[in-house]
Amino acid sequence: MLLDDYSCVSNTNCNILKVTDWQPNTTNCPTNSSPICDAFNFNVTNTGIDAKTQFPDNNYDCLLSTPNSSWFHFTVGNSGNLNFILTASSDIDYIVYGPFTSLENANAACGNYGNSGGGNVIDCGFSTAATEFVDITGAISNQVYVILITNFSGATQSIDVSAPTNGTGTFSCAALGLESFENDLISIYPNPFHDVIEMKLNTDAVIKIHDFTGKEILSKNYSANNKKVDLSELKIGTYIMKVTTAEGLTRISKIVKL
Repeated sequence: MLLDDYSCVSNTNCNILKVTDWQPNTTNCPTNSSPICDAFNFNVTNTGIDAKTQFPDNNYDCLLSTPNSSWFHFTVGNSGNLNFILTASSDIDYIVYGPFTSLENANAACGNYGNSGGGNVIDCGFSTAATEFVDITGAISNQVYVILITNFSGATQSIDVSAPTNGTGTFSCAALGLESFENDLISIYPNPFHDVIEMKLNTDAVIKIHDFTGKEILSKNYSANNKKVDLSELKIGTYIMKVTTAEGLTRISKIVKL
């Protein structure tokens, strides 16, 4: 089923996963929820589905409201801290539950998430921001986590999920029938940086820099013949950098200008 729904646009590995014609699951918690497997993009709309109404016994912790809900799950590849970024054009929020020993156990805990026997609330974000940072400390290989993402604004919008940005933890692609990721397909250094970064990427690409509200600050064309990218016009601060290749591969990274 999965290779019909997902297209991996890499010849021998799947460091960046491009998902086409795909919609998140909005009605189940998380039975048949959509798997997360490294950096990809999906669209959300004003579904009118509220998780608190559907599943009132879950512990929603920091989420004061749960409009337009979508459920996902992911499996840990390499053990370690697992940090990734959710980026949209307007307000989104999230909560992570786990860890579970299998997706079956995660499904069975639905309706009791965050309570005794239903996994822990691992991380939660509720703000007006369009960018959210998900942090899981000490994730262990093959553990399963469930994440609920809410589309507070109700807008039809695209949400980007980054590849893991820090730590040694990774997503597992085993459930998708894909090979393990190689983390060096796109590399950015130094980071933090002063004015110029260098990229290891053997194809042309478009680079877009966003602030934490999702606003686009800067757009640059990257040439495989010139590895250096001048970002001197950025002010000191932390940004989200989205790299999209001519082949449609996407990588989202957090960068820090000193």
